[in-house]
Amino acid sequence: MSEMKKNVVYDLPEDIIFKILCRLPVKSLIRFTCVSKRWRSVIISDPQFAKFQHKLASQRKTLCHRFLVSTLFRLEPFIECCHIECQCDFSDSSEKKAALSELHTQFRTIDLEAPTQFGDASSVKILTSPFEGHVKPMVTCNGLVILGDDHCTNLSIWNPSTAFFRKIPDPGIWAEVATGHGYGRYDIYALWGFGYVSATDDYSLVILLHHSDDDDDDDDDDDDGGDDDDDDLPFVLDVHIFSVRDNSWKIIQVPGNIVDWIFSRKGVLANEVIHWITVKNQETGELVISAFDLTEEEFQKEPLLFPEDVDYNIDDFRTEIELGCIDGCLRFYSMNTGRDIEVWVMREYRVRKSWIKLFKFSLDDIPNVFGTEVFMSQFYVLESGSAFINSDLKEFIRIECHKEDKPVLSGRYRMEKWEPMNLGLWDKLESLRKDGQDANFLKVMFYDETLVSVPE
Repeated sequence: MSEMKKNVVYDLPEDIIFKILCRLPVKSLIRFTCVSKRWRSVIISDPQFAKFQHKLASQRKTLCHRFLVSTLFRLEPFIECCHIECQCDFSDSSEKKAALSELHTQFRTIDLEAPTQFGDASSVKILTSPFEGHVKPMVTCNGLVILGDDHCTNLSIWNPSTAFFRKIPDPGIWAEVATGHGYGRYDIYALWGFGYVSATDDYSLVILLHHSDDDDDDDDDDDDGGDDDDDDLPFVLDVHIFSVRDNSWKIIQVPGNIVDWIFSRKGVLANEVIHWITVKNQETGELVISAFDLTEEEFQKEPLLFPEDVDYNIDDFRTEIELGCIDGCLRFYSMNTGRDIEVWVMREYRVRKSWIKLFKFSLDDIPNVFGTEVFMSQFYVLESGSAFINSDLKEFIRIECHKEDKPVLSGRYRMEKWEPMNLGLWDKLESLRKDGQDANFLKVMFYDETLVSVPE
């Protein structure tokens, strides 16, 4: 009887096994890679299987959502400085560079569907870092995570679920800055986005550089007996686009006026378009959503508009507003006066009237959690009404929000003290330390658990 059962299972047609496996969660599939070499090959190495499994899970709304947490000892502000020119300041300090080169980012993943309370030890898993040195998750799509740094160097593609890893060629941006050519003379602000392009079955990484368009020789300044006013120079965006399939970079230039890119350098993907919040009018402080179409490789002519009755004041340092995506739809949260939070979702793309308010609450509604001064570096929300707040870069808090009900604390996760892999490192970093041995969140990223990879 046992032999007959064995034969029945063994003789199942491969397409039937394929269809059964596609309906299983990634966590189970990873365990099943030890069943046989053939199963391991299909689950880990077959791009069609991975694509079909992801598509089916998306349609059935069974994707497993996780948080990727990257931590590193917090150094002086040059690490987190947004402007590349400022980052040049540490290039002459061999001591700081040597100390930084010995640091390694540690990655952990938090299971949001774990039966235990959010942040419980059983829901947290330490991952093996695929990259030595200081990198952080920049952006994600379909379970693939782009790793890199604020210099837009050390770029790579990583799937934390399968350990798939592939390096991305250096776009050469930092070399131009460091040598003082081109960008080096001007203040530069870099932004990025990443997404899938169905028309070409390809993934595109986009890096935007905002800089002055100064093609004149230095001698021109001397001819008129004075320096030009930088404010009068036209500004352009250099759009660096990396094709994962072709493994190559190209650059297109987009002319335009000076634009302030605010609140987040990470573009948000929806409908194969990457979105950033920008200032439309400096005097009124009106915000809009600028959109870069990955298929057409150009900015959409008209920006997306926020709902008419949303309340924000960009002149108030306590105001925060951040884009995100929920169930394929654009969403944003805004926080005014440092306490009141609103979450909105655009149900129909590019239709302003389709914005709906998911919920609104005050941090004061959750006693004994937030202090009088709160720095919210990141905010995530699920369709179910769960919201996640990265508070003061030290603690990740989960609350449940449902319509008009007051929010309820449902879990919190705080990193334990950081354990350096090289104890001798503390001597080199003694003068750089600011927070003792407490770990800080460098980045927290919401990602989907998938088997997706890309060709080598």
